[in-house]
Amino acid sequence: MLTKNQLKALRALKQKRGRTSQGKFLIEGVHLCREALLAKISLELLLYTGEAFQSEQVKKVVVDAQKLGVHNLRVSPSVMKSLSDTVTPQGLLAVVHRWPATASPALGNVLLLLDRVRDPGNVGTIIRTADAAGADGVILCRETADPFSPKVLRSTQGSIFHLPLHLDADPLSVVGKLKSRGLRIFIAEPGAKKLYTQIKYPRRFLLIVGNETKGVEEGVRFLADELIQVPIRGRAESLNVSMATGIILFEALRQRETRKKRKPRLKKRGRP
Repeated sequence: MLTKNQLKALRALKQKRGRTSQGKFLIEGVHLCREALLAKISLELLLYTGEAFQSEQVKKVVVDAQKLGVHNLRVSPSVMKSLSDTVTPQGLLAVVHRWPATASPALGNVLLLLDRVRDPGNVGTIIRTADAAGADGVILCRETADPFSPKVLRSTQGSIFHLPLHLDADPLSVVGKLKSRGLRIFIAEPGAKKLYTQIKYPRRFLLIVGNETKGVEEGVRFLADELIQVPIRGRAESLNVSMATGIILFEALRQRETRKKRKPRLKKRGRP
């Protein structure tokens, strides 16, 4: 049974200040909890209601967590509702240890940097899309939406557990370091001279997307090798930043896979 102080601490995790001070965050629902377990993410506590436990899916998550030694508690529907961020709670919730923020650039060939992207839905969808498109890591700069907020977590659909994230980064420092390591730097922005399809994406590159209204920080723009855009042919005023990111990343993926198929195979030499 949760004490009043424990419950108060858990409710504080619904806010960024509480998540930051405690170094923890909440995940909710069968899908996110299952994905966290599959990714071997450290869960501190698993909570569930008696009604939810009647579901085979919820029961399996609880049993799997127990096998891994995760402490679990049955709570009342009212307690679950007070901790939930959804209108209709699924009756399953877990406390996860927040991994530390770092300004170190990710290691990998295909990286994505978010410069002050503030909409939680956009941030979550971008992380999910980057995972699906085979990116090696996502760098979130200062003033970007908290990746551990409930809306971002729901939007990632578990991809936050699969893809390395580097948090609270200084964009100028990170982009400068990656450029010195030989990564080509592309910035997506409306009105750029080159279309995303006119770029030959190399094996190693960094794609930068910026704030929904202000774009990428001016100092970072000077470090770009190319500014690229996704064209708009219809009457839409603009394209959602997460949608544009996905279009570019999947074009880069298409090119990489095409090059692999075209790579000539060495003929085996016969015996003399």
